[in-house]
Amino acid sequence: MFFLRYHVAPAADHPERDRLGEAYCCCWLDRRTLAAADKAARREIRGQRWQVLDRECGDEVTAADYDTNPEWLGYYQQAVTDKEVFVYYRSPRHPVYWVTAAVQCGTTAAVADAHYFLFGGSVEQAGEDVYDPAFWTGEHLRAALDGAREAIADAGWVLTAVREHRPCAYADVPEELAAYYDEAEESGCCLVFVREDGPDRIDSPGNDR
Repeated sequence: MFFLRYHVAPAADHPERDRLGEAYCCCWLDRRTLAAADKAARREIRGQRWQVLDRECGDEVTAADYDTNPEWLGYYQQAVTDKEVFVYYRSPRHPVYWVTAAVQCGTTAAVADAHYFLFGGSVEQAGEDVYDPAFWTGEHLRAALDGAREAIADAGWVLTAVREHRPCAYADVPEELAAYYDEAEESGCCLVFVREDGPDRIDSPGNDR
């Protein structure tokens, strides 16, 4: 039995392309070789209208590998019977809202760019759908802008102009800000100031939501 994990994205003809972002596909396949398992997995993933971005791992496994993971043991056991199992861990197309603002320090007059990231799951209410393409409108849009203003003020800076704001995916964020995007997904929100000497991460109020 082989376990393979792929980083995937909706293909152009995926029926939920406007709702879904990148995902991970975990596969258990009963094949003679890893190459045969990989070929079968890619064929199935393409058939489900996903594009493979990368294969993250491919290992031979046994039931003992899942002694502490009953959920995945169940997938393994199902694959023993069915010869293959595919599980997709999906995410919204735009899980985070990104606000970029020009700011000035209230005590030193230093200037910087502030980047505020708000994770949709932290403001999602019962009955709402963070996968909805219209999620980042109305009250959620206001929550992102108000959260940025409050976090900047609480850090002792003055917002002078909102330069840009939009929902985004991980791939939309430049490499130097990727860690702060990840922090927002983990903690709810994150604020970072970027000055000439480099980024200065600030924990914004509400990161424990």
